[in-house]
Amino acid sequence: MEAIALVQPRQIGLDELRTAMGAGLKILNAVPLMRGEYLLKGTTGLARLDWGSALANLWIVVEQLVADLWERKVVEPTLETDPSKSRRSQLMDTRSWTASARIEMLFQKALIDLDTVHALGKARRARNSLHHSGQHPSSDDAWAAYQGIAGLLMVALDGERPSLFDLDLADHALIDPFTPPKPLLGEPTHWMAIPKLPGEEQLERAETEVFRAG
Repeated sequence: MEAIALVQPRQIGLDELRTAMGAGLKILNAVPLMRGEYLLKGTTGLARLDWGSALANLWIVVEQLVADLWERKVVEPTLETDPSKSRRSQLMDTRSWTASARIEMLFQKALIDLDTVHALGKARRARNSLHHSGQHPSSDDAWAAYQGIAGLLMVALDGERPSLFDLDLADHALIDPFTPPKPLLGEPTHWMAIPKLPGEEQLERAETEVFRAG
């Protein structure tokens, strides 16, 4: 309904847009492996209550963040003492170091906390079920991915918490048009006239005049 609201619509000023864009670009510049479009699509999926889209897109962001932390926190420090090509190839082998193995290693190195590990584990299982068997994820599954991203991103940004995670997505949620309407409590006993929209009365008069002239 908000998309077609004509009376007191939500307004966003140009300065607010510039500030938000600046904050987003700062994060993307700090984490070059992360693609902002997937974070945007995943967050939009949460707001639209589209759990499958949210989880699928957010898990892409999870893997990008894990890859970034793996390179910066594991591979680069290791290569400082052993810069051989074989060592780099071994550490960058995604068959040996899967996303789940990398997440566990990041936890063992005390880079991410246990809550983040649990959230990522829940999201990973749901994502695999979605990808391999088409099982639809729950809202908890999608939000687990979002929580996991928050934990990973704060580590990637050296403890800085992005303002995105302070945003109340429920305030931006869109009503699902396919949700069955809730039953009315009792029967209506009074009716109230629906107020006309601004300009509606003038439009009706103009239409009447055109009809009469025809």
